[in-house]
Parts: sequence; structure tokens; C-alpha cells
Amino acid sequence: MHEDSIGMMRLLGSLTAIIILIAAAVVFVQTRRQPDVPRTARVVSLFLIVMAGGILWRLWITPTPAPLPPRPISKEEAEARFPAEWHTWLADPWDARPPEGETYREVEARVIPFVRRLVREHAGQAVLILAHGGVNRVIVCRALGLPMQRVFGIEQDYACVNGIECSAGGRWHVTLMNSALPGDPLLMPAAETTGQAGKTG
Repeated sequence: MHEDSIGMMRLLGSLTAIIILIAAAVVFVQTRRQPDVPRTARVVSLFLIVMAGGILWRLWITPTPAPLPPRPISKEEAEARFPAEWHTWLADPWDARPPEGETYREVEARVIPFVRRLVREHAGQAVLILAHGGVNRVIVCRALGLPMQRVFGIEQDYACVNGIECSAGGRWHVTLMNSALPGDPLLMPAAETTGQAGKTG
């Protein structure tokens, strides 16, 4: 939901709560001045005052929750919603910038120095990096010594595992690439998964 829509809803909610608050306050004052008015009217007006005050408190005092992150979209939806950007990306995927995103060149400039710093700070230790496929491709591509324009030729399945050894001289050696975790039913071939399911049944 856009920020302007949220602001409009907050404004309308506030106006509604203020109208209820004023009307309920007037009724409550009148019930105090006229003893013959049923007690129920006083109780209802007091309840409406509290409710309207709570609405105003929620709208203006309580922190607004952070907006939800954008959901991922398919290639077909991306092409339909952003045709110009889509064809620009197909023509030059290395330097094309998606809407509100970054180019692969910028990803490399951001990720590789970070990984090198991790290697320096944890020399001789095992370091675990959990990242998206695009970041993984950039790291593996650099470790293989390939030009970054070859990054799209590196396959990365969901939840795959890559292994890279870093020598003292700063050389990277890929020991494992796009590998599945042993025994993970989500990553095992269909026939093997079916066989295990039959055994457990």
C-alpha cells in the first residue's frame, strides 16, 4: 500500500473518530445535567468517548508498522508490468537496472569487498554466508576467475550449497558448487524422495 493511501486512510479515520468523540461528549454532558435521562445513554456515550480516544491514539501515537517488502514476481509478470525495463535487461543484463534495484555491476562492487573483508577477519576459520542466488553467482563467478559477464551461466538452485577455500595468498578455490544438502527431501530427486516417502509410510 502506498504512503499517500495510508495517509488518506489515517486522515479519514481521525475525522471519523473526532466526530464520534464530540457527539459522545455532548451526549455525556447532557446526561449529567438531566438526571431523568436513562443511565444507559450515559454508559454508551462514555464507551464511545473511550473508543474514539483509542482510535486517535492508535492512529497518531502508536508507531506505524513498517510496510511489507515487495513480493517477488515471475518473469512473465515482470515483462508485462515493466516492458521497457525488461527488454533493456535482456539487451544488457550486466548494466541494466531493475526498478528500485541495482545492476549486477553494483552488486559485485558491494558484495566482493564484503566477502574479502570476512576472509581477512576470519582467516583460518569456516565462514557461512546465506545469500540470494544473484549474490551467490557473483561470489562463485569471482572465485572461478571468470569475467562477471559470465555470471548468468552459473546455475544456483534453491537452498544449494557452494564451497570456497581461500588461501593465505588471497586465492579462491571452488570446492563445491550448486550442491544439495545430503538427505534434504526438498532437494533430492523425485524418484529418491518418493522412495523414502514409501518407506516411512
